[in-house]
This record gives sequence, structure tokens and C-alpha cells, in this order.
Amino acid sequence: MTMRRADGVRQVSGGVPIDYQTKKILLISSRQDPQRYILPKGGWERNETREEGAVRETFEEAGLEARVVNYLGTWDLHPKKDTERVKCEMAFYELAVDKVHDEWPEKEERRRMWVTFNEALGLLSNPIMLKAVEKCSLNPTSSLPNECL
Repeated sequence: MTMRRADGVRQVSGGVPIDYQTKKILLISSRQDPQRYILPKGGWERNETREEGAVRETFEEAGLEARVVNYLGTWDLHPKKDTERVKCEMAFYELAVDKVHDEWPEKEERRRMWVTFNEALGLLSNPIMLKAVEKCSLNPTSSLPNECL
């Protein structure tokens, strides 16, 4: 069962998966709009932490084995044209990619694309996903530790 806040808002966790050797971020295609790219994310379950949810969703949606290296932040997502109501709460983590699988649960539903930090900023349209990428260690102005150092 997906976690919800006391006010009923769905809680989501996701990742900014990074290959520190190539300094690239993995984006996946959206199921609703295959021409749009997003970060792996989804509801975290009652039997797992937010971090575990981000890692699980990243495997299910992108086929990556990864580990959390940095907490990037939590933001409320509001539906378009309704700034009062909260649609969901999204927590994002920077993930170090350890292994890329050729087979994964959503392989038939999604495409993967490795991109640079700047390319990710140009491709993502979700404002929360943009904030998460802007806070990752690949940002030249970031103060977060970088796995490749």
C-alpha cells in the first residue's frame, strides 16, 4: 500500500540516477507521454523507507541497481492552476548507479536515455524533477559530495 500523509496526500520518492564515471544522469520516458522524459519515481510502500522506495522504483522503471548517496529534498506537487491543493509530496535522492540491467519490469513501457546535467535540465518539464537535478552533485555550483572524487 502506497504511503499517504495524514491529510491524504500521496507520498512519492524518486531518484536522480548518476553514472559518476561518465558524469551522466539517466532519464526515462513517461508512460503517459512517451515523448516526454522524467526521473524514476513512484509511491513508496508501508514496508520500506523513502530511500528504499526510490531505489526500488529506479530498478522497476529504469532497470538500474543503485544506492542512495545524497538526499536532495522534498517538495509538494500542486495540480496545474490550483496552488492550494497538494497532489502529492515528492522526495528525491541522488543515486549512484552500480549496475545497468538489460531486462527490467517496465522495459516494454519505457525508454532510457543517458544525458549530461545540462541536457537533463533542458529535457525535464516537471518543476520538482528540475529542482532535484539542480540540487545534485553534478551541478557545478553544488556543495554536495560527488561520488567520483
